[in-house]
Amino acid sequence: MRPFGITLTSLLVLGFLATSASGQVYVYPEQGQSQAQQQSDQQECSSWASRETGYVPGQSGQVGKSAVRGGARGAAGGAIIGAASGGSAGKGAGVGALLGGVTSGVRGAAKDQQAQSNWSRAYIVCLEAKGYSAR
Repeated sequence: MRPFGITLTSLLVLGFLATSASGQVYVYPEQGQSQAQQQSDQQECSSWASRETGYVPGQSGQVGKSAVRGGARGAAGGAIIGAASGGSAGKGAGVGALLGGVTSGVRGAAKDQQAQSNWSRAYIVCLEAKGYSAR
């Protein structure tokens, strides 16, 4: 039972890190655009960046899904190895779930971070084309 608790804690930490690492883009209207025009342009550029990259900020959630799938695969493999080696299938499943969940969670976080980076670059390119300074 204990490895499951460790796995769940690890997955929650990974999910928090992935969602709290979002980057802030600062935008300055270089051509005297009004606040209303800036809001409209930012919304349009956000939509365009999402269409171009397939990433929607705040809706990724891949870290948790990847970690759960990896944990399930790891648990299955660990149970088989634990039983085959004359040990405990339950302990093997716990260790496998922990390792599979953490490994898959880290991979999912890296994919989310890359997708977010691509989105930010596309968003900035769009804003700069509309006469803003964006960083």
